[in-house]
Formats: sequence, structure tokens, C-alpha cells
Amino acid sequence: MKLDRTVSTQETVDRVVLPAGVYKFEIRNCVLKMNRNNEPMWEVQMSFPEEKAARWVYDYITEKDSMAWKFNQIFDSVGADFAEDTSDMKNIIGDTGRVELSVEQNDIYGVRNRVKRYIKDDSPKLDTGTKQVVKEEDLPF
Repeated sequence: MKLDRTVSTQETVDRVVLPAGVYKFEIRNCVLKMNRNNEPMWEVQMSFPEEKAARWVYDYITEKDSMAWKFNQIFDSVGADFAEDTSDMKNIIGDTGRVELSVEQNDIYGVRNRVKRYIKDDSPKLDTGTKQVVKEEDLPF
């Protein structure tokens, strides 16, 4: 990566914590790591395309049978019908969905957002690539 050395370090933008609520998110990265108990866990990094000034939110999902519900929630949220196991987390990078965030005070990181739950969007997907023209005589009223 080539650096632009004319950009001042003073130009960094302070990112904001979003109020508790439901937001559209984009998966920026999914990284398999080990937690403090030496168990595999996924670090899910998400941004919010409709909230440009928002901080990224990180969610940590441990690979345990008791956490299957959370993997299912995130796969359902982004519409990943192909997901068969946790290794499919790498395949949802760039996908979007909806998430409910809460706000918490953390001793290390201060005030931050936390994932409360991922939300499955049951509404029909619109095909924005094609436009359908409806003639007035085709209307039933």
C-alpha cells in the first residue's frame, strides 16, 4: 500500500457510538481467533453504511454448540442460505443485514455499541436491476 504522506494525522475523525436501536450493517471482516480460554471464536467486524460517522462494531462468537443460535442469526440476517458450518463465516464478508445494537459502558473501552441480536429480514427482496412498466389499462381498479 502506498501512503499519502501529505495527510495530516490531525485529520482523524472521531467515530460516534450509535444510540440503541436497529441498523443496517455490512460485514467488513470475519477473523477466526482464540479467546482467553484457548477456544476458537469468530471476530465479526461490521460497519454501518447509512451511519458514516459510526464506529465499527465487533462481535465475538465462540465456536461452541451453545452459540449455534448466534451463528444461525447472523447467517439468516445476511440471507446466507448456503451456511452449513462456521467456516462459512468467511463467505459473508461484504454481505449486509440488520442488527439490534445496545449501548454499554466498558471499563477498558468506555462507552461502546454491542450486538444485542441479528435480525432476519423476511421482506421480499427487490430486484432493482429491472423495472416493470404497468399500463393503466392493466390496473384492476
